Amino acid sequence: MQQASHKIKYMRILSFNSSEDLANQTEVLMRELAESKQDLIRGFFPTGKSAEMFYAKLRMHSYWHAKFLGLQIDEFAQPGHLFLSQLQRQIILPLGLEDQFDTIDPTWNELEMKEHILSVISHKIDFALLGLGPNGHIGFHEPGAGDQNFLGGKVILTEQSSKRVLGATTRTALTFGAGSFLRAEKIILIAIGGEKEMIFQKFLTTAPTSELPATLLKNHPDFTVLTTFKS
Repeated sequence: MQQASHKIKYMRILSFNSSEDLANQTEVLMRELAESKQDLIRGFFPTGKSAEMFYAKLRMHSYWHAKFLGLQIDEFAQPGHLFLSQLQRQIILPLGLEDQFDTIDPTWNELEMKEHILSVISHKIDFALLGLGPNGHIGFHEPGAGDQNFLGGKVILTEQSSKRVLGATTRTALTFGAGSFLRAEKIILIAIGGEKEMIFQKFLTTAPTSELPATLLKNHPDFTVLTTFKS
């Protein structure tokens, strides 16, 4: 159940009693976006726990089959396509998106990743669905990695970020950055998980800065934050 809504500059914050209520509202927002478009909607899908319940909602409704052109946000530079395999289990295979998802090859070098990023952002992006990281990262755009002009590339993760991911054997990753996410027509940031409450409160009171990458999204004119924290 929705509890509160208010604006800070361009940012709209919606607080919920539970993660399930939050997932329901995420599905509503995405449905509204899809129904407003004649074509398939194209955008970034996150991995990790932030969107798991939302993905479960998508799998429950046949409406979502073949509604998306998906973009993978990040990947570890190691064998096995760690994050892609999560997306395949959660949405790509269940929703029949095998031929409708732009993925990241973990063997790409810096130049190859940059070329991929430029190709992706050269076309319209309808949405960026993102999760707030425990140190304020979005995707693997880590603190200090770049400002709102950072499109992404090959990065070295903080030890904190790499250790949180089961199966990660390297701190090197490939990622899109805030500069790419800001190209989207709509941005939705999900902030859940007890370990993220402190960084969420800091996010609320901090002006856009590369030291807390999620704050860079505040410069977007259609930015919605969905959270189970009190704001």
